[in-house]
This record gives sequence, C-alpha cells and structure tokens, in this order.
Amino acid sequence: MLTTWQEMIKSLLESEDFGGELNKATNWLSSELTPVIGSATTNLDKARNIHAFFRDQFQCTDYWQLFTDQSLKDAFSKKSGGVAEINLLLIAMLRAAGIPADPIILSRKERGLIYPKYPVRRRFNYVICRTMIDGKEYWLDAADPHHGFGKIDPGCYNGLAKLVDANATDINMRSDLLLEKSKTTVQMNFDGKSQWTAAVNQQQGYYESVDTRRKIKKDGKESFIKQIQESDPGKDMLVKNLVIDSLAVSEMPVTLRYDLSVPTAVADIYYLDPVLTDRLKQNPLRSPSRLYPVEMPYLKDALYTISIAVPAGYKVEELPKPTVIKMPDDGAVFTYKSSIGEVVLKFPVRWKSI
Repeated sequence: MLTTWQEMIKSLLESEDFGGELNKATNWLSSELTPVIGSATTNLDKARNIHAFFRDQFQCTDYWQLFTDQSLKDAFSKKSGGVAEINLLLIAMLRAAGIPADPIILSRKERGLIYPKYPVRRRFNYVICRTMIDGKEYWLDAADPHHGFGKIDPGCYNGLAKLVDANATDINMRSDLLLEKSKTTVQMNFDGKSQWTAAVNQQQGYYESVDTRRKIKKDGKESFIKQIQESDPGKDMLVKNLVIDSLAVSEMPVTLRYDLSVPTAVADIYYLDPVLTDRLKQNPLRSPSRLYPVEMPYLKDALYTISIAVPAGYKVEELPKPTVIKMPDDGAVFTYKSSIGEVVLKFPVRWKSI
C-alpha cells in the first residue's frame, strides 16, 4: 500500500520497467549521441535536435502507457514503442548530453483527474519529459509527431501531474496555461461583371495548425481544399490558388493564403455576409443544463478582419451597429466595429477564462 506521493514516485524510480530502464539507457545512449546532436553547440539546440530525432524517426505504438513493455534498447533498435518508452529514451539521451531532464507522469483528459490526496498509480497513463535549459522550463513529448519543441497536446493539460523526482513535485497543468492566437484578414472586391472575389490570409493558432497538418497528412491537400469550399457561407464559393506556409515546420503556425470567388449577377443591391471563414456553424455549448463547469481546451484570442471595396456607382446603405458582448466576469468578449468608405469590419473574440 503506497501511502504517500514520495513512496509512489520512489517505487517508480526503483522499478525495472521505469527507473531501471531509464538509468541503463542513459549509459548506453552516450555512444549514439554525436550523430543526433550534429553541429549543435548550445544546450537548447542540442535538446531541439534530440527531440526532433525521436519525434521524426520513431513511431508511437501505444499512447496509453506508464511502464515500459520492452527494453529501451529494443525500442531504440526498432525505432518504435509506446509513449513511455519513447519519452524515457528522450530523457535518457538529454541526460547523456548533460542536459537536466526528468519524467512527468500525468493522466490525460480522457482518463480523468488525479486525486491530490490519494497516490493511486493506476490513474496515470502518460509520460512526458521536463527539461530545464538556461533557467527555462520546457515540457516535451517526442511520441506525438505533430508537435514542436516545447509543445504538448491539450489533452495532457488535465490539472495535477507529478514530476518523477525525489520530492514527487507537483506540476499544475491547467488548460488556461495555453493561449491559442489566430488572425484572419480578408480583402473583398467586385469585378464589376459577374463575381465577388476575396483574398484570404489566415494565420492559424498553434493547435489549429496541428489539426491542419493532421488532416492534410491523412486526406491530402485536395480534400482540405474541398473542406474550405464547403464551409459556410455556402457551396457557391470557389477556392483557388491555395498556398500553405510552414506546413512542415512544427514549431510555426500554419498560414493559409487563397482566393475565393462567388459568382453573382449584376444587381442594384447586394447583401453581403462578411464572415467568409472562421464561422461557428453551431453553438458549441448546447446542453440545456449542466452539473459541472465547462472547460475549454485553451484560452482563445481570434481576430477576423474584412475590408470590402465599395464598387463604383454603389454606396453603403446599411451597416450593423458596433457592439460588445461579454460573458460574466469578462470570461469571453466579442467586439464588432465597422466604418463607412471602404467597409472595414473587425471581429475580435477573446476567451479569457475557462
């Protein structure tokens, strides 16, 4: 019976399937270090190269794992293993390079919360790495091929986690530590004949970028274009000239640049829907009653701006009035502003709390 967190963590460190494998790997991985770190000279660059090596060269076969199911030497040889095996290898090689690193054990959101007062080992189902470089703390997960250095999946941000050290240090992985920032700019024009056109520049947030990379890797670029085309405000939009920046750079947000065209007949009056992208199709909070607080995966700061050039011979008859909508305690804020001339509409949306 494990009565304290220190006892539980001590048992992990002494276990052959966790601490034992980690200690052995730190020794034999020293000989594998030179080709991995390459020409890197600083600890940060060495850590980036080591993380990229395991992330890009190894395949994760089990995303629900606390103890190793095979030796770390076998996992290294096969270049595959569970999340515990890959991230323990990451920690071992960082240590071999002289970089401080320790495991963090946690319960992902789908597993449920950790009970702070009760050291129940079976509640944990995931292992990541914590390293300190030049006084800064980084959390790393080399088992997930889509995340960059210092980034982990939102599903890991599930409250209490434990650093596997002598003190069984608490790690508070709250969802509100994450801020997802995105910005979309649209320039809309009428060609005077048969269609409205729009040039879209969409800088996605980090986690939206991860989803985009996953979709394109799974279904291909053409399927991704079709998803854009079939999104609101309608299927009449045609997507052309799509350019995707930073698709292969995990640390950078994905930027989409493309042209939209909406065929239309010449008319005396046009009614325009300014929200061409980033549209919520339905209320995400649809439950008529709730027993518990709603937790969003991250804080959100999104800005949508559209500039509409007024065609020659036309004038703006009506614009929506500026408005500010706030949730209690300013938990979320929606602001709408407009101006006449070239019509410029801005829609900042901010989720400030969870």
